[in-house]
This record gives sequence, C-alpha cells and structure tokens, in this order.
Amino acid sequence: ITNLSIIIELNEAIADKHFLYYALSSLNLRRLDSGSAQSQITINDLKHLRLQIPALQEQREIARLL
Repeated sequence: ITNLSIIIELNEAIADKHFLYYALSSLNLRRLDSGSAQSQITINDLKHLRLQIPALQEQREIARLL
C-alpha cells in the first residue's frame, strides 16, 4: 500500500462489502478533500467519518437491489 491508498478491514459478520461499497460511493467525500496542488483525503479525516448501517440481512438486500 502506498500513501495514496487505504485498506478497509471489514468484519463480514456485521457488514456486507457490497453494501459498504455503495454506502461509501454515495457520500460526498470531496468535502473532506484537503490540499491544493495534490488533492487528498487524510486518514485522520476518515477516522471521523461515521456510517449508520442496518442489520446485515438488510444490507445484503439493499446491495442486491443496487
């Protein structure tokens, strides 16, 4: 991993990776963007990001529909 990439460790007992993909894709993460010459979102900014996720079965159903 370089300083331009982030890995998310996912506990699949509580979160569906497809649901998480759609949830993160729907957020306006550009609001966290800092830097002028090189656009970036820092890990510190991401630490403050909170997602509300439904029960696992509901996540799977939402991801299946999307």
